[in-house]
Amino acid sequence: MLAAFVFATPAHAACAGDCNADGAVGVDELVTLVNIALGDAGVSNCSAGDVNQDGQITIDEIVAAVSSALDGCPSSPPVVRAALHFDQPQEAINQELVGSVQSAPLADANQLLRSVVHPASMRLDAGFENSGCPDGSVSGPLYDASTNTFNDCQLDARLEQSRAVGASPLVIIDYTPLALGDAACVASNGHGRGAQLCPPGDLEKYASLVEAMVQHVYVTFGVTDFEVWNEPDGFFFAGTLMDYLNIYKACNDALGHAESILRLPKGTFHLGGPAGTTADRTWITALLAAAVAQPDLRVDFISWHNYPNHTLGPRPDPALYAGTYYDDTTKVRGWLTAYQSQRADLQPLLWIDEWNANAFFDYRGDTAYDAAFMIAALHGMQDAGLDRSDRFNTWDSSPATPQGFNGNWGLFTHDGGVRPAFYAFALWHQLAPTRVAVELLDAASQDRVAVSRTRYTQNLLASFDPSSGAATALLYNFVPYSDADASPPYCGGGVPVNVTLEFDGLAAGNYRMSVQQIDCSLPIQSIASANLAETVDSLSIPTTTGFILLLPPAGVVLVTLTPEQNCSSGRRRSPASSISLW
Repeated sequence: MLAAFVFATPAHAACAGDCNADGAVGVDELVTLVNIALGDAGVSNCSAGDVNQDGQITIDEIVAAVSSALDGCPSSPPVVRAALHFDQPQEAINQELVGSVQSAPLADANQLLRSVVHPASMRLDAGFENSGCPDGSVSGPLYDASTNTFNDCQLDARLEQSRAVGASPLVIIDYTPLALGDAACVASNGHGRGAQLCPPGDLEKYASLVEAMVQHVYVTFGVTDFEVWNEPDGFFFAGTLMDYLNIYKACNDALGHAESILRLPKGTFHLGGPAGTTADRTWITALLAAAVAQPDLRVDFISWHNYPNHTLGPRPDPALYAGTYYDDTTKVRGWLTAYQSQRADLQPLLWIDEWNANAFFDYRGDTAYDAAFMIAALHGMQDAGLDRSDRFNTWDSSPATPQGFNGNWGLFTHDGGVRPAFYAFALWHQLAPTRVAVELLDAASQDRVAVSRTRYTQNLLASFDPSSGAATALLYNFVPYSDADASPPYCGGGVPVNVTLEFDGLAAGNYRMSVQQIDCSLPIQSIASANLAETVDSLSIPTTTGFILLLPPAGVVLVTLTPEQNCSSGRRRSPASSISLW
């Protein structure tokens, strides 16, 4: 599905003669241009001097470069200069960060998602308030109050679809059958929010319902991960914090009893929460405090959600920044430390299991803006050591007529479209397994990474595969806010970035270089024709020591270097016109 094309992004810098894309033209660069013009060097040594891109350096182009040297570079784009140290391994690239929410009832979408991304996890509702079976065999409420049993037909359908994607399911234990809800709360229609959001009036019956569901999904689908409720601190719970903790304890006991009945080792099932609308200190620390007070209470993961575009604020939101995921993870880990000192076996994983740029419809979700945002967010999660994330969501409505929904959240549209965001996951999935050191060489980039609010804007990460010798670099140009993002094409608020990368620590030899790019020219595609442009060329190490490229606004670029002996034969090659090698 990832077919090979040449993508049409100009590689030359915005300043004539700026060979190293540092925003200025020096005497050494003028000498290089003269040598190219005399035939003593190749034009690839300074593609920025080849203003008209005709493969040669002429007198007028040398004159233009001299003007750049004397007058300065006009409106020079931002610059990123970095050395990639492939012989300095760091932590593993976390593919657990590539997860999604809710399954898609589209077989071809599930097949594409599995083959190209293979998401690690998928978050699904148990949905104890559900009515009707997908096959029409049962209509009306799925809960039978006379027997305190629940028909899992809708949950089974979701799990079947999750299995088709190859993801490990996380089942949310959420909502309450109307007949089981707290009477006073139900009478008020959940204080106006909906009676299914009420806490159960009989926790023992609710625990029995949970236990039966857990046994069923484990035996049938092998599910072991469960989360208590969805956003209980927000619109989806009509109870109190204490009500939530009581439900959590009931679910904890249900899981323990299910392990006993199934003769499974204690700890086979994993439980966590609170799945808050944000990283809410009150709710998270209340759950941790309960775990300290009750040593048998399992808290295997702490979960929360993050949509950095303020829910009720403007779209786009001037306060949005991708570094919020780094900040969240760091502060939650800090809260956790105090409780771990009181209970040594309290070692929960940290999960952000709902996230996207905006919790409401946002036109930018249909464009490369969302893809660039995703890579920036994943970079922050990786830096902070987040254990897992599930992006909201897998599929939803398509941008159709003005009367329909636009800018929804899904990787796929309901009618079989593939949004650019899908390819963000695809490129992350292609990263080599071991992260390596990246040294930023220019002052502007060093200043940007000093704080998380600007660190995840124009940046990159690199990785290496020791077993194959393959190396990857993932670059992105994410501008969190611009007035231009409020109008079509909804991702044009940034400017191109000149990127100069230097290689260090790669074994000598011939390499196949593949370049894949997401940018604002990428439309919503049909599943049948889904592809991402790829430029392919060959280079030799140490003859080639680096390259220069122009990273477009809302752009994401994955560069993959594979030793030639590890490449399969018969791959189509095309000139890497988007990159200048040296």
